[in-house]
Amino acid sequence: MSRILIADDNPMTLSAIHLALEVFGFEVVPTSDPSRVVELAAAEKVDAAVLDIVMPNLSGFDLVHALRSNPATAAIPVVFMSGLGHGSDRVRGLREGADDYLVKPVEPAELALRLERLIERRRAEQEERAAPAVAADIPAADVASLEQHLREGSPLVGFRVGRYEILSVLGEGATGTVFRGWDTKLHRTVALKTIRMSRPALDSERSEMVSGLLREAVAAARVQHPGIVAVFDIVDAGSLAFIVMEFVNGMNLELYLRAGKALDAPQVVPLGAVVARALASAHAQRVIHHDLKPANVLLGRDGSIKVSDFGIAEFLSSLLQARDRVFGTPGFVPPECLHGEPYDEKGDLFALGVTLYACLTGTSPFWGATIGDTVRNTLEVDPPSPRERYTGLPLELDDLVMSLIAKERVRRPASAAHVATRLERLGEQHGFRWQPSMAIMEKSGQSGPTKASSTLIPTTSI
Repeated sequence: MSRILIADDNPMTLSAIHLALEVFGFEVVPTSDPSRVVELAAAEKVDAAVLDIVMPNLSGFDLVHALRSNPATAAIPVVFMSGLGHGSDRVRGLREGADDYLVKPVEPAELALRLERLIERRRAEQEERAAPAVAADIPAADVASLEQHLREGSPLVGFRVGRYEILSVLGEGATGTVFRGWDTKLHRTVALKTIRMSRPALDSERSEMVSGLLREAVAAARVQHPGIVAVFDIVDAGSLAFIVMEFVNGMNLELYLRAGKALDAPQVVPLGAVVARALASAHAQRVIHHDLKPANVLLGRDGSIKVSDFGIAEFLSSLLQARDRVFGTPGFVPPECLHGEPYDEKGDLFALGVTLYACLTGTSPFWGATIGDTVRNTLEVDPPSPRERYTGLPLELDDLVMSLIAKERVRRPASAAHVATRLERLGEQHGFRWQPSMAIMEKSGQSGPTKASSTLIPTTSI
């Protein structure tokens, strides 16, 4: 029997939905106190939550953010059930993180059916992610053929890696090529990213490499959040490994900025809030990105914002094992890591600040003509605040960005959750909403390597 949490401050509505769902075979955990939602959802191990939006003290939007930020409740399907029935209200509800949205008065049979489907889908995804990734039996000749197709620019239609059919190239970078593919088993479009692994002398060493990549992928797959690209599978193909991910129909933020230059505050605030909330969800499960930058923020045509490549940078860094080097993207690696200290959550916050700065000004705060110049600027230069280039920028946003890129990690905000809350509050105060420009989305130049590529950066002695 599936267990459903219902939160509504109207006793009559709460009682009516409670009784109706019990008729349809659900076990119900009702509450009229929104402050208890996360606690009850975790303690009662509910399978889904039905939330009103307009409630005292905490809104449904606050609650869905709290649920998504708690590792014990992050994957619970959430249905908003509200009297707010305008199209913009429904769109906002889904963007805030709900899986479905129903307008009151609700037909109980429809609510029951939607809950059943959401719960079935969640269980299927959990079973799929729980299954260990199996190395695909892909002949070396097939991998060589794929590489030859890439070198020659030949069509890729019909080429397959295991059960995945490769359809086209989405992008290329320093760490691998990303393909648009088709999952022939589950009949869905996916993104496949290649990770090149040079063959070690011993099979056991190579096996450890694959195991390391699998560990990172499993850790990333654990983090279920609407602002994070889902990881579906790992395919071992000899000298290449393929990470199979959720396909986002759109473009990455770096290409978006390249096509449209800087963004204004009404765009940057909601975008930054989603990225910060995604980081907060990952950090809550001790998963650190290690290489956050505009190229790893994907913008969907449907208005979605998703962070990709969690954990991949850490895996690549462990593969290279170079002394006195740190793996990352120049200008986004925090000063303490350039001095040889470990990368942690505060490093992700620094990279978030650099990303927001680039969005507001059109340039990186530490850009240099060479990698060495960029590293020196990161260590030594205090960049001008965005307000010096962007007149009228809200002071709170300017202060937040500058605190994120502070050279001393102790001066940065306490957590990604804290940053997300500040940005969400600022967005609410000014009515900022993310709306991608379809004109920019349609512009050419969506292929090719990004400008800020991950690489080995020399560390410096203090």
